[in-house]
Amino acid sequence: MKKTRFIIAFILIIHLAVFSQDASLQFKAVDEVLSAEIAMSNPNYLVSAGDVYELAFVLRDKPVSVKLIIDISYNVKILNLATISVNGLTYTQFKKRVEDIIRQNYPLSGVQLIMIKPAVFTVAVKGEVISSGEVRVSSLTRLSSVVKNFFTTYSSSRNIQVISVEGNKKEYDLFQASRNGDFSQNPFLRPGDTVVIQRVERRVTISGSVERPGVYELLENENLKDLIEIYAGGLKEFTDISKITVTRNNKTEDFPVGSFFKIENKESIAPFKLNNNDIVHIPNEMEFKSSIILDAGSGITHIPFTEGADLVSVVRSYRGKFSPLSDTKNAYLMRNGEKVYTNFNRIFYDIDYNELIVLERGDVIVVPVLQQTVIVIGAVLRPGAYPYVPGKTYEYYIALAGGFDLQRNAISSVKIKDVSGKKANKKDYVLPGSIITASSNAFLYNVMPYLSFVATVLTIIGTVFTIVGNLKK
Repeated sequence: MKKTRFIIAFILIIHLAVFSQDASLQFKAVDEVLSAEIAMSNPNYLVSAGDVYELAFVLRDKPVSVKLIIDISYNVKILNLATISVNGLTYTQFKKRVEDIIRQNYPLSGVQLIMIKPAVFTVAVKGEVISSGEVRVSSLTRLSSVVKNFFTTYSSSRNIQVISVEGNKKEYDLFQASRNGDFSQNPFLRPGDTVVIQRVERRVTISGSVERPGVYELLENENLKDLIEIYAGGLKEFTDISKITVTRNNKTEDFPVGSFFKIENKESIAPFKLNNNDIVHIPNEMEFKSSIILDAGSGITHIPFTEGADLVSVVRSYRGKFSPLSDTKNAYLMRNGEKVYTNFNRIFYDIDYNELIVLERGDVIVVPVLQQTVIVIGAVLRPGAYPYVPGKTYEYYIALAGGFDLQRNAISSVKIKDVSGKKANKKDYVLPGSIITASSNAFLYNVMPYLSFVATVLTIIGTVFTIVGNLKK
């Protein structure tokens, strides 16, 4: 009995496996049919190496069916009647040429050419990518579908190069394809293509009173005016054009990171040049009239005003806006130009503290930023802590400390450790919290204490010998 049950179970498993495999093959066949129908219905579909077509017609009352497979040569033999080149032909053009050849040789044959399966092939992807590699695609795969899985933070979507198997190069702009529906900028990929993703040159952020706030990649010669009118879709109602701010988040020769610009008239917008990582904010009048302003040092945040909102709840809700350098001890609430509350450390660190301080329209929460410093110690004239300045090497801070003490450091030797205690390279820019130690390495300075000690000992020994000699006399 047990043996019979085992055999029945085994047969059922086999049947299920066969059914599953058959179902998989059937689904695959359905997908191929759907893909072929999509290709045949697209007037721009180009015949590709790997396509499979079926040529059917009637010859002397007998049906004839022939498969035509496109190889990399793109030369197709039509029975023994002709050989044609299909490179660069659309499916519609290829169909017409083949059917014309059959009709010329076999009139009234009822000829028809259809696609059975579109080509499947691989394309190479490289450049500014997570990792270079090859991707399996079909001749119905567009460029955007492939590159999205390769993008890094620094990949450009507006400068993507496709190199054909013949070596021809074309550049494509996927922003134009997605924003304007220009599908010529998002082509179908072809057998042998190599996709090269370039590195982004300028990417900026725009927020506030515009129709399409977001992050945009600008092309060469595009400026603030283009960002507002073209990319961000223009200004909303009640926009205060005189209060546009630009925060610079990329170090340049002229401006350090965090530089803040105000653009106060319409004439200044067009010539203003944006840099990579700039942040543009455009407020509207209602934003100022119905908001509480949080100035936490890293930028201004406009908090929508709600009747009955209290200071403790708002500060705790927007805690993420504060940084490790926020000086909560000296933070304060300002109302009508006067400080009305200063007890911010209790808000942050005392979970039982719930004093009710009702906020009013126009209140400003000000949180100063602790001064970042670099410490210089050792063989310098004025050791101490000095204000951090971005983009400076150790020489800058040694100069602030009065320079090396040449009696103790004759060869400008230093050791640099960052805030975590890790040794830093002298060629790199010094980071805030670093400690620069000027080594005491002058030979005379290092041996002088020992020479004085030796001289003292020798003097004592000489005195002893003198005394002993006098006693013997």
